[in-house]
Amino acid sequence: MRRLLLSVFGFALLVHPVAAREWHDLKGRVIEGAMLGFLKGKVLIDLPSGERALLTETNLSADDRNWLEEWLAAHSGEAALAPVVWSQRVAHPPVKVTQAEPTGNGTLFRSANYEFQTDSAVSAGIMNDFATVAESTLRLVDDLPLTLPERGDSKLLARIFGSRAAFEKGGGQPGVAGMYLGSMLGRGGYLVVPMSSLGAQVFAGRFTKGYGYDAQVLIHEIAHQGMGEVLSFLPQWLAEGLAEYVACMPYHDGAFHTTMRDVGAGIRQRLVKMREIGQERDLFDQRKKTGTTIVKVSLPDLMKAAETGWAGDLRQKHRYYFTAQLLTTYLLRLDGDGQATKLRLALDEACAARKYLLTRGEQGKWPVDLSKVPAIDFNVVPKRINELVLAGRTWEQLEAQMLAAFSKEWGLTF
Repeated sequence: MRRLLLSVFGFALLVHPVAAREWHDLKGRVIEGAMLGFLKGKVLIDLPSGERALLTETNLSADDRNWLEEWLAAHSGEAALAPVVWSQRVAHPPVKVTQAEPTGNGTLFRSANYEFQTDSAVSAGIMNDFATVAESTLRLVDDLPLTLPERGDSKLLARIFGSRAAFEKGGGQPGVAGMYLGSMLGRGGYLVVPMSSLGAQVFAGRFTKGYGYDAQVLIHEIAHQGMGEVLSFLPQWLAEGLAEYVACMPYHDGAFHTTMRDVGAGIRQRLVKMREIGQERDLFDQRKKTGTTIVKVSLPDLMKAAETGWAGDLRQKHRYYFTAQLLTTYLLRLDGDGQATKLRLALDEACAARKYLLTRGEQGKWPVDLSKVPAIDFNVVPKRINELVLAGRTWEQLEAQMLAAFSKEWGLTF
């Protein structure tokens, strides 16, 4: 009997699984394990060794898929979700890029999952660091307990510009630090970022890491890119909140530190910056700051702001991003039993909606019965996500729970 080989990972069990059974794939290979539930859209099983393994449903035999249908009929919604064990550290070894021949658009550098295109002379050190940041960020995105589309084998593209003018000519908007562009259903996008947003400086005619070097903007945009096409199905607060959650995680030399203490430390560090940004300056003496520091907006105001695309001055936009980060962090790590249940259900539905459109209704599911509406309304998916995370609460009630949890867990007040 051939054994079904797959990557496994070890964790202590959090639930008592059903009895072990044999699982068969389409090639006739077999593995024994007990059903724990679904994680990231895949079947999570407990192996006799105490390790866990993820199985892709479409790769399983017809009999196993039929068994899963019966299991799901008895375990819907939250009951179908496998338990989450949060990583304490997510890392990637240092990367050394390979350099391709110069093209008409600049020089191309490659890592395992990325192509970096730069229009300026750069040091090998800074490109190696960009690549290490990128590969580590993808690992952190993949480590989230959320269903996301498979990225495929094609490399992701990052375009890094030496000047703001070149950045804006390449698609970047004035006043933004970086952007993820061009993602469409069935086609991935690419990110653009200027060297000035990363704190790089020119030395001996080449860009290199300066004293102000900070890859946080790059991490934010790579997080967007790592989420793939599902990004366009998410409400703005969640799309940006997930990227901010990743970008504000403490990072050092290819490793993100992701314990609850680390998550709190990242928010605390961001809060210090927000208090600096949030203060108004004296109109008659710009050296002095006056008034009450405002670091966030209310959740009802954040939802209302989505109608205008987070319009406002730079200070107000920072508040929107920070509030989205707080809400997303709460839903991931603190809401309910800390299993990110509501966000997991929300991303499951978003990915099902994406698959429904890609397969013209043969797979996946749309949130509403399309036979009862005149045309597809893409806004129904973000609305459905909001319903799932609210779970019967108002935004005011959710905000009160969120602030109480931050105070209890990390002693943070806003």
